[in-house]
Amino acid sequence: MRVTQNISAENSLYYLQKTMARMDSTQEKIASGVNVNRPSDDPVMTQLLLTINDNLSSADQFKSNISRSQTWFGIADAAMSAMTKSISDLSSKISSVGDLISDEQERKNAISYLTATKKTLLDMGNTDIGGVYMFAGTKNQTPPFQQATAINGMTDGSTLIDVGSVDGLAEGMEVSGPGIQPGTKITVLDSLSNPPSITISKPVTGGNYPKNTPLSFYGGNAEDVNVEIIKGNTEAVNIPGNHLLASQDGPYGKVNILGTLDRIIMELEKDPADPLYNKEQVIQNIYSGMKDLTKGTQQLIGATVELQARQVRFDAANTMHDTISNMYKRVLSTQQTADVTKQAVFLNQQQTAYQATLSSTAKIMSMSLLDYM
Repeated sequence: MRVTQNISAENSLYYLQKTMARMDSTQEKIASGVNVNRPSDDPVMTQLLLTINDNLSSADQFKSNISRSQTWFGIADAAMSAMTKSISDLSSKISSVGDLISDEQERKNAISYLTATKKTLLDMGNTDIGGVYMFAGTKNQTPPFQQATAINGMTDGSTLIDVGSVDGLAEGMEVSGPGIQPGTKITVLDSLSNPPSITISKPVTGGNYPKNTPLSFYGGNAEDVNVEIIKGNTEAVNIPGNHLLASQDGPYGKVNILGTLDRIIMELEKDPADPLYNKEQVIQNIYSGMKDLTKGTQQLIGATVELQARQVRFDAANTMHDTISNMYKRVLSTQQTADVTKQAVFLNQQQTAYQATLSSTAKIMSMSLLDYM
C-alpha cells in the first residue's frame, strides 16, 4: 500500500494541531488556576459546578436573612425585657394599696409612676429598626401604639367619643381602655368636628367615665413577618404588639396591660373627699388590676421564651448552612482548583511530544516520491 506525501502531511498537521490544543488548554489551566474554564472543557463537571455555585449563593442568601433576623431578635428581646421589668417593678412600688390611697402624696407618686410605666411600655412597643416597627405585624411602616383621652368622658352605651386630637389615629385601629370591650376598633374618625371625635365598633360598658379617661390604640396587626431560612421553610421574626401589651385572646395570655394600667390610674385618681367614694371598692379594683399585671408579666415572659426559641432555630439553620457551604467549597477546591505543578509537568510532556512530532514530520516531508516506490 502506498501512502502519498499529501496524506502524510495532513495527518502530521492534524496531530500537531491536536497537540497544540492540549498545550493551550494546559496553559490556560495554569494561568487561571482552575480546571474548567468553559463548558466544553468538561460538560458533566460544568453542570456540577453550576449546581454547587447556585447552592452556595442560596446558602449565602439564607445566612444573610438569618444575620438580619438575629439583629431583629436582639433588639426585640431587649425591648421585651424592658417591658417585663417595668411591670415587675410595679409590685415593689405599690406594695400596700390601703396605705397608698390614704396618703395623698403617696397616691400622687403612684399615679406618676404608673403613668411613666405606661409611657415606657408605649415607647418599647414602638421600637423600630430603620423605620420598620418591630411590634406592628406586617403594618409596620407607622408606630403601632398611640394614646389619647376621652376629654369629655364616656357614657355607658355610647359609641361616640371626643378625643381632642386624632393625631396618629386611623380607622381600623384597636381601642382599649376602661369600659372598652375586647375587639373594639375605630370605625369613623372625624377630625373636623369640634372637638375631634372617633366612633367605635362596640358600645362603652360598665357605667359612665369621667373626663380625660385614658385610651390606648393599636394600629398594627397580628400577622407574622416571615423570613426564609431554609429552602421552602420560613420562620416568623416578630411578635405582634397586641399580643404583648393589648392582648384580648393572644397565644401568650389575655391581659390588656395598657388597659389595666389605665384602670388602676383611674382608681387612684378618684377623690377620697367625694361623697360617692367607696374606699373598699377602690382597694379591691386596684388589687384586681395588680393581679392582672402579674399575669401580664407572665404573658410577656411567654412571648420572650417564644422569641428565644425562634433564635435557637435560626442559629441551628445558620450552622447547617455553614456546614453545607464548607462542604461545597471543599468540592470546588478538589474538582475545580487546578494542580499547577501537575499541569506544568503535563505541559512539559506535551511540549516534548510537540517537538518530536515536528522533527519526525520534517523528516517525512523531506522524502521524495521515489522513497515510496
